[in-house]
Amino acid sequence: MALLSPGVQERFDIRAQNLKDPTMCMKLYYCGSLERPERLAEILKNGFSEEDFSHGEFGRGLYFSQYASKAAQFSCLGKLLLTEVALGRTETVIKHDRARNFPPRGYDSVITPGRLATAGGDKVANSLCQEYLIFDANQAIPLNLIEYSTL
Repeated sequence: MALLSPGVQERFDIRAQNLKDPTMCMKLYYCGSLERPERLAEILKNGFSEEDFSHGEFGRGLYFSQYASKAAQFSCLGKLLLTEVALGRTETVIKHDRARNFPPRGYDSVITPGRLATAGGDKVANSLCQEYLIFDANQAIPLNLIEYSTL
């Protein structure tokens, strides 16, 4: 369980209430600790910051997935971070744009077919790779660090 510093939950709640659709919140896995695993302890205490943003194919921000297996591809081995993400109004984007720093006008986040998606038009496999991308660190809050071992 994350032991958050004072103010982290409040910043999340305020940001969520100011989204185009404040009711659109989901529990998702963070896809990003692979690049900076030392940040996990800080995230669990103080929440996310721009320091945690990834520079992915769909833009610069925080990437999340509803699938633990997808998040594990971008997380340090043996550790997954479960989060609450305030998605707000979400736009589907399929075009890669590494320069994207904001959601499209009128939206709060984007959903992508995912990085490393299966090629060949297999719609079932592609849907399993979907990722959500947010551009404001206050739209996500850590809930639990899940530690596991591989055999």
